[in-house]
Amino acid sequence: MLCVSMILLLALPLTMVSAGHVREESEVSAGLRVESNWYGSIPSGFHNDPLPIRSHLAMNTSVFPFSVVLSPTVEFSTGFSVTYASTSLAYGVSIWRAFFAFGPTVEFTMALNPSFSITTAGTLFISSYVHLKDPTLMVRLSAIPELELLPLTDTRHSITLVFPVHVDLRSDYTSVSAGLGLRWRYYSKSVNPEEFIP
Repeated sequence: MLCVSMILLLALPLTMVSAGHVREESEVSAGLRVESNWYGSIPSGFHNDPLPIRSHLAMNTSVFPFSVVLSPTVEFSTGFSVTYASTSLAYGVSIWRAFFAFGPTVEFTMALNPSFSITTAGTLFISSYVHLKDPTLMVRLSAIPELELLPLTDTRHSITLVFPVHVDLRSDYTSVSAGLGLRWRYYSKSVNPEEFIP
């Protein structure tokens, strides 16, 4: 799934023309994103793990109470993310623990045409294993292609299919994840769906 997401991330923008919805600068919006991901933990040397990567299932939810349109095709969002990763698939006698994390996130979204955009994001998580009280910091870097699902009559609403790719940096190991999700946005003003910028 990681390979598929990376191909989409690299190939889709090359097939699109540079255009986007006409949004007014300083227009504000709010939104929500939910994801289901494959999550791969990459062991460090001291783990002595027989596998090069440990596979988990993960869920991620992000709430964006405030976003602002910086230009007709660029949007800045601030919000809060919560993620959960299950225990890893069993291999031998070793299973990696489940964990949860939460923290603030910031995002920049650029529309490449009326149907396709790409989001880059940074999140600072406080992370803890489910059965241990050992909070630690985790930094997440994300690239998220977005594809408009259906044209809506009320253009204040936007629903996109997202293909998130995340890299998590922790003190003890690094993780990568990729998956599928939905994002909903609600804008303060409607736009003419027939208007785009070149």
